[in-house]
Amino acid sequence: MDTEQEEFRKRVAALPLKKVKELQQKLGLKLFQKMMHGDPKAEERERKREEEDEEETPENKFKRENRMRPREVSCKKPVSVYRNVYGENTRVGRKKGFDPRFDARCGEFDAEEHEKDFGFLDGIRKNEKEILKKEYNQVRKEDPEKAARLKKAILAMENREKSRKEVAMKREVIEEIRETNIERMNQGIKPIYVSNGEVKRRQLEKKFQSLKKGGKLKKYMERKAKKVDRKDRRPEV
Repeated sequence: MDTEQEEFRKRVAALPLKKVKELQQKLGLKLFQKMMHGDPKAEERERKREEEDEEETPENKFKRENRMRPREVSCKKPVSVYRNVYGENTRVGRKKGFDPRFDARCGEFDAEEHEKDFGFLDGIRKNEKEILKKEYNQVRKEDPEKAARLKKAILAMENREKSRKEVAMKREVIEEIRETNIERMNQGIKPIYVSNGEVKRRQLEKKFQSLKKGGKLKKYMERKAKKVDRKDRRPEV
């Protein structure tokens, strides 16, 4: 107990109970208890520090000018031979698992090669879509709720298929432009640089040619016209 705390306790002891209550309300209960009885946590921390100092052996005890400074470590202790070569915050000696599809150490992702390697999935998706269509036709009248879920799944599969076809068509257009530029450079002619808008225009031309060849162009244009007509009829907000 320090001198200030002892004087404070003597002054409080000389005051009447009413004045003590007023002083307690003015200082607050926490500060009043601290002034009267001291800080038990500080005493506990000091006691633990003294116990730690007593437990230290003469071999590993190093003098420090300030208790808050880091402790010195003996250089006689050998360093581990394991090193973390991956530069990650992992435990030394243990490798962290990684996914080769998204890891730079396994090379760059090639979308064209990926499509070639997993091209067999197109046939599986087609069979799955046919199975869903048959099931949809069977339960369309008996179970409308299940039919709605099946219809939603079929539309999602068709939309993903359309997206894959558009990506493949765009890749074909870019490949054609690249081959044309290679031929021009072999002939000593300056290559042409095509904008994204031009790539999209050529992609649409290729799409129309494909639809015309399959006899689906007329149906596609009618559906497109209906969509534009519905958009024009929307009321302005």
